[in-house]
Amino acid sequence: MRDLRNMKKPIIRLVIYLCIGVLLPMVCSLLSCKMSNKAASKSTTPMNSLTVPRLDRGNRDLNKVFSQMETLPFHTLNYTPWEYFPYKPTVNFRIAHDDTHIYLKYQVHEKNIVAKAVEHNGSVWKDSCVEFFLALENDGLFYNFEFNCIGKILLGVGSTGQDRVLADTTIINRIKVTSTLGTEPFAEKKGEFEWVLTAIIPLDSFFKHSIKNLSDKTCRANFYKCGDELTTPHFVAWNNIKTEKPNFHTPQFFGQIHFQ
Repeated sequence: MRDLRNMKKPIIRLVIYLCIGVLLPMVCSLLSCKMSNKAASKSTTPMNSLTVPRLDRGNRDLNKVFSQMETLPFHTLNYTPWEYFPYKPTVNFRIAHDDTHIYLKYQVHEKNIVAKAVEHNGSVWKDSCVEFFLALENDGLFYNFEFNCIGKILLGVGSTGQDRVLADTTIINRIKVTSTLGTEPFAEKKGEFEWVLTAIIPLDSFFKHSIKNLSDKTCRANFYKCGDELTTPHFVAWNNIKTEKPNFHTPQFFGQIHFQ
């Protein structure tokens, strides 16, 4: 019996060594793999894409241009990326171009509206506001075109939300904007409201680039609606965003747009 017990000890040690040296690393590796896959699935955001139709370049009659746009499909802002801001106004937009201009039309239905910013490059995002962010090239820069509901514009460029270079008002004044809510500021109104904003953006608005023609160009972009200081603040996006706090200056979450 003593000899048998002595034989068992090396066998037990061998089994323990096998468990520690072989099986434990395998288990850890499997667990790590599962965790990585889970994290990857959480961080992966599907990318929306759209084609920007080309309008007749020779047509500068705005009424005819926007009549053409009425035949184009609407795109919808479907995402409220931050769960603690669940309110989602109904926001649809159309977009087109004519080689040297971008045409935008937003249709908004929301329950409260406000327009306090009265100057370009003011705090338009605090008002009822629609936005268009565009990265023209793969150089890290993107533009933010922000319009409050009475047509005041904030235009900047940079690589993050902290390094924005604002456009001079002479550049902003070349952008044509009309709104069904007029041009006069007003305090918050409560109820149910519908409004439409149209914008024509010439290529010289992209003041850090030299773009001559948009045709056949593929870019990255996102479209937004916000109202930071409304009674019911909200943040709505065309392409979803995965950040902890509200932040539209996130080019890693832009979708893809192709200009015909």
